[in-house]
Amino acid sequence: MYGAASSYEMYASGYNFNVPILPSEPLKYAQRSYTSSAWMLPNPDFWDKKDFIIQTPDRNYSVLDYKQFFDDIKYPLGYKVFDMTHRILSFEPPEVNLYCIYGRGVETDSRFM
Repeated sequence: MYGAASSYEMYASGYNFNVPILPSEPLKYAQRSYTSSAWMLPNPDFWDKKDFIIQTPDRNYSVLDYKQFFDDIKYPLGYKVFDMTHRILSFEPPEVNLYCIYGRGVETDSRFM
């Protein structure tokens, strides 16, 4: 899958890399300013459109709900940046040897409740 579910957390509340002494709120404003943050959101072309990445008591969000998500966190500029950046990569075969390296036993965030 292309994209990181933790990007939602970064936009909504700031991502402190699980370091308790780093305050999330100030980081949020800096992280929102990076174009790469929008680019790292899960790509609707590759993520299951029926899979909710964020589940709250009031609303669930899938990769089809970016506009609503950004409106709900009162950051509509985020949707504009996402809309401009999420198709930057071309997924044409690179015509080079490709090796897939993966790890095991490391928990990875894929959904937030």
